Amino acid sequence: MKKFSRTKIVATLGPASSSKDTIKALITAGVDVFRINFSHGTHEQKTAIINIIKDYNEANHASIGIMADLQGPKIRLGAIEGNSFPVKAGDTFIITTDDCIGTPKRVRIHYETFPADVQPGDTLLVDDGKVELGVLDTDRKNNVTVRVLN
Repeated sequence: MKKFSRTKIVATLGPASSSKDTIKALITAGVDVFRINFSHGTHEQKTAIINIIKDYNEANHASIGIMADLQGPKIRLGAIEGNSFPVKAGDTFIITTDDCIGTPKRVRIHYETFPADVQPGDTLLVDDGKVELGVLDTDRKNNVTVRVLN
């Protein structure tokens, strides 16, 4: 059994490091906690990894921790004409809950209360933070006018 330490070594498990042998080697190297990213892979794959760690703990009277990185819900835009369009700082367009095909002037969002949940001055991040938008106006029903900040 390891001596208690307040400092912990956390290792993120991914496709290249999720085998039983690799996990055991990481524990031998000093890992105290395994982080499992639930944004990628299937629940079955994550269950298998968790079971490897639990089996190790049971067989070795160890207490290797498991940290689940749970991503919040992703808010999706609807279909876009041509699958994408370029944006640059200063561009303005409308994000709407109305059913439409997206264009550089108007895109659909699949979050029905979005116009009521934002207010002028709010900042929105799109495409995993690659595009930053500023809320200019909202009608609180269907449409939010935004400006590309960067």
